[in-house]
This record gives sequence, structure tokens and C-alpha cells, in this order.
Amino acid sequence: MISLIICTLNEEKYLPMLLDSIEIQQGPFEVIVVDGNSTDNTAKVVQNYAQRSSEPVQLVTMEEAGLSNQRNKGVEKAKYEHLLFLDADVVLPAGFLKDSLTQIKNKDIPFAGTKIYAAEPGRTYRITYYMYSHYYLPLMRLFNPVIHGCSIFTTKEMHYKIGGFQQDVTFEDFRYSKMAAQYYRPVLLKNIYVRTSARRFYNATPRELAELVVSGLYSLFKAGMDGKSFMKKFHENYGKHGTPKY
Repeated sequence: MISLIICTLNEEKYLPMLLDSIEIQQGPFEVIVVDGNSTDNTAKVVQNYAQRSSEPVQLVTMEEAGLSNQRNKGVEKAKYEHLLFLDADVVLPAGFLKDSLTQIKNKDIPFAGTKIYAAEPGRTYRITYYMYSHYYLPLMRLFNPVIHGCSIFTTKEMHYKIGGFQQDVTFEDFRYSKMAAQYYRPVLLKNIYVRTSARRFYNATPRELAELVVSGLYSLFKAGMDGKSFMKKFHENYGKHGTPKY
């Protein structure tokens, strides 16, 4: 039993693919969509899914968007001890929940993540995310045991112990992982992955790509950045998503 927490802001184009991939997972679980007051049809997408889902679905609407606040609100609404935070542009492979929970429960793991691969079929996207998961992420975790925010497994006990997700932090997911490491070093589940969109690369300028590289190097030594002056462009783009390329 696990609560799936999904944060949304204008995700009508991506969310259906995630919900379709959740629908084929083995329960019991609940789906909690915390929406940041979307102006598109995100709420309708959730409502349509709720009508056909065999598992409970909650739609929580917040007046102001913000990933950290939305995630924390999702935990408040969750009824299960085990939690899974998912980004709205993620797609889960068949058997994902069953295989993940088997590892988590057998080894009593309170905080874990997965490898991430590109959802797009394009070779450039696939190679980029493969290199990230198989080379950069293991290297980064030698310095900081970070977990990528698009798929974080944890528990209510751990979430509240570390004070939840912090506001006004760039790479708040990395900071969340570092805080958890005070009590348990986050692990990557074996042979478990999600596919996520490479939409941040769709129309990225050379400067924005350079910012990603610099921030990646920075993350080798410090998980999360206080303030949002750096990587400002990507924070401003929350809720402004183009058409998926998959």
C-alpha cells in the first residue's frame, strides 16, 4: 500500500500518459494529484481518470503553485505510510510499483530513488539520460547521496523527520535527499527505472544548457542551492509546457 503524490501545473498534455501507466500497476495504492491552480484542463484529466480508476484518486487544488509546498500538501493528504513522489511528465513501466515495493519492504528501505531514462524515442535524448543514470548520477552520489525528484520513495515518518521539502531552494529534491541522509543514506533501487520527458531541452538556449552543466558540477559538492537566482529560467517555466515528443 502506497500513496502516489503528483504535483501539477498546466499538465494536460503530459499527465494522461503518467496516469495511463499508473492504471496498469498492481494495487492497492492511492493517487493524490496536488494542482497549483492550473489554467488548462489538468483538473478534467484527473477527474476523467478518477472515474475509471479502480484505486482511490484525490485532486487537491492549491491557490499558489510551488513544488515544495505541493509535495508537502500531498503528504498531509496521504493515508498510507509509504510515499512515492512523481513528476507529471513521468511514465512508469509495467510492474514498477510491485517490483519497487518488494525491494523496499524486503530490505526495510525508508528512502530510495530510481534510474531515469528519456521517454522520447530520439537517440540524443536516450543517450543523454542513459549517460546521466549510468555515469553522472553514480559519480554525484559519491559526494552527495542525491535522488532525482521525478521518482522518490520515502515514508511519512522520514518526511516529517527531515521537515519536508524546503521552499526557496533550487534542486529542492537534492536537498531533500541530503537531509534524509542524516538518518539513512538514500539508495537507488536495483533494476528499477522510470522514463521522464526531456522537455527542458526542447527549446533550451546555449546559455541555459551551460547553466545545467554548471549546476550539475555544483551538485557534486552541495545538494541544493539556496535561493532561485541561478537556474531562474527553469523555475519560471514551471507550468509552461509544450507538446510532448513521445
